Amino acid sequence: LQPALELIQTEFNAPPEKIGLIPTFTQIGYAAGMLLLAPLGDILQRKNMIFTKLLLLSFFLLLAGVSPNLYILCVVGIAIGLLSSVGQDFVPIAAQLSPEAKKGHTVGIVTTGILTGILLSRTFGGVISDSFGWRTMQLTAAVLMLIIAVISRSLLPSLPPLNEGTKYSELLKSLWNLIKQHRSLKLAITTQAFLASTLGAFWSTLAMVIASPPFNETATIAGAFGIAGAAGAIGATVFGKFADAK
Repeated sequence: LQPALELIQTEFNAPPEKIGLIPTFTQIGYAAGMLLLAPLGDILQRKNMIFTKLLLLSFFLLLAGVSPNLYILCVVGIAIGLLSSVGQDFVPIAAQLSPEAKKGHTVGIVTTGILTGILLSRTFGGVISDSFGWRTMQLTAAVLMLIIAVISRSLLPSLPPLNEGTKYSELLKSLWNLIKQHRSLKLAITTQAFLASTLGAFWSTLAMVIASPPFNETATIAGAFGIAGAAGAIGATVFGKFADAK
């Protein structure tokens, strides 16, 4: 949605501060998904969980494509953000399947794919939104999620849950215990929080800035910034090798 914010603003005739609610609520949903849904992979069959989340994500992307007003789009955005945490569910599978000596490299490759996809999706979304409208992009995304759901169901291995039988409440409590016990984890969380907030603020406002004077550019140009970001995402593979070396 972010590269097409100016198009959404024009259709709904909304002020910039209200349009900013769309990425805000979506990011809140994503953070909640990482906190509340990602841990479920330790107690549920991850393959089935990924399939279910992708189906639900496809449904809510379809709703986004037919949303009649800004407020419904914001609510749907929360659900989309919540379920978009499914991308991170592939990382533990990669780690679980990889030999110990190559685990960091394998996780780095998967992370590179996720980050590159996130950034280049902005470029793709800008082009599609400019050519066919922002609603078409949401419907296209819904179809793509269905395709990925089918592929995941067919190709992902059925791995046993790492903590089968553990209560969900105990899982959430363990997260807090880990934060208290490991100073390095606290530092990583703080650092990533600042990085994510600045990156989110940049992308949430970019489309509006690019569309306004003196630039007066389209969603395609705003989305093209994702190409530069994708180049940096390749570094995840390199750092994964460093982790293995240690």
